[in-house]
Amino acid sequence: MKKSATIVLSLCAALLLAASCHREVPVPEPATNPYSRVMILCALGFNSLSPYIRADIEELAASAEDGYIPPKGSNRALVVIEHLVDPKYPTMSTAYRHPTSPLVIQISRDHLGNVICDTLKTYTDATILSDKETLSQAFDFVRTKFVSDSYGIVFSSHGTGYLPKGYYDQGDDSFKLLAVPKVDDDNPWPDGIPVKTFSETIYYTGSTRNSSQIELADLPDCIPMKTDYILFDACFMGGVEVAYELRNVTKCVGFSQAEVAAEGFVYKTIAKRLLGGDAPDPEGVLRDYYEMSAAHESKIYRSATISLVDCGKLEPLATLCKELFETYRSGLAAIDYSTVQGFYRMNKHWFFDLEDILIHAGMTDADHARLTEALNGCVTYKAATERVLDDFDVNIFCGLSMYLPCAGSAKLDSYYRNLAWNSAAGLVK
Repeated sequence: MKKSATIVLSLCAALLLAASCHREVPVPEPATNPYSRVMILCALGFNSLSPYIRADIEELAASAEDGYIPPKGSNRALVVIEHLVDPKYPTMSTAYRHPTSPLVIQISRDHLGNVICDTLKTYTDATILSDKETLSQAFDFVRTKFVSDSYGIVFSSHGTGYLPKGYYDQGDDSFKLLAVPKVDDDNPWPDGIPVKTFSETIYYTGSTRNSSQIELADLPDCIPMKTDYILFDACFMGGVEVAYELRNVTKCVGFSQAEVAAEGFVYKTIAKRLLGGDAPDPEGVLRDYYEMSAAHESKIYRSATISLVDCGKLEPLATLCKELFETYRSGLAAIDYSTVQGFYRMNKHWFFDLEDILIHAGMTDADHARLTEALNGCVTYKAATERVLDDFDVNIFCGLSMYLPCAGSAKLDSYYRNLAWNSAAGLVK
């Protein structure tokens, strides 16, 4: 040991001498950020999904052996922004009346491999996390606390794609979802299929049940950092409208075009995919989810539609679609939407396959080839099972859903005109 130490010291001395004899003083490398990579799980679960999201977080925290949890003090961080109901209450309707505090937690492991959950911030129990300003502050807290070269976000909650708040439940009757007296809190899935149908928080004003949601157009303003990926473990987020709205805050987005069973992604391996390798692997997360779903023993849950979109390659698609929408406008208006590949159940007819829409609008073979090239340029991964929730078949799947105006409404058209995708592509005039 002494001999080795002497050799090391001699080498160090030689290097220092060589450096001091050099005529030019080397310019020091700029200081790097304290963290090289940060994964944020944003779990907005003060709603019917709370038990499932809690189980996902527990699965994530327990994945140290088979998955990956960053060591304490390393330059990679796993952060959870969560809001869940208190599990001690026997029914959801009772739990909703007892607000809990949203938390920001860092999950790491010590030198013995033990998982550590450090609470970094606790909000008041009156905080509604699914509020534009509040969620933005939460992400800004993480950005400031974990200054990094790379961020990525996984959203887990309910999701309704591009739709305005409240529309999925009430259609044209309401855009606000202020009160939902018809909802049975203790039986939220009357058909028996629990799904992640973005960002809902249930709260009460007196005896009135309310719901707070973040609309798609507000979501980019909630994210104060550029991200390498945004993944949605939520229903219906897999639309071209979502990808295009987020194109300036993320490099790629992964999502489902249809409903997602409540168990969602494979949280046992998700941190390994996004933090453990040389670079984040969002495609691996989606592939794990698809393969798990496709192999499910129950035909109801043998269900998945999933894709990954390169947001930097969306402009050619938008430019082409603007041309095609104008060329085939009369065909778009005349479509029988029941013949188009949809990704919905229960007559919620607002999510259709982008490619199949244009096929039914009368697109020529030459234009179809151009569309295929544009889709292949931005959709880097896609997979779908033959059926979804044992309810409908998937016969065509381009990896992006889209609104079909002839299956919508005047109020929905009015809202849709303000989305970034519509400004670029001119679907609704």
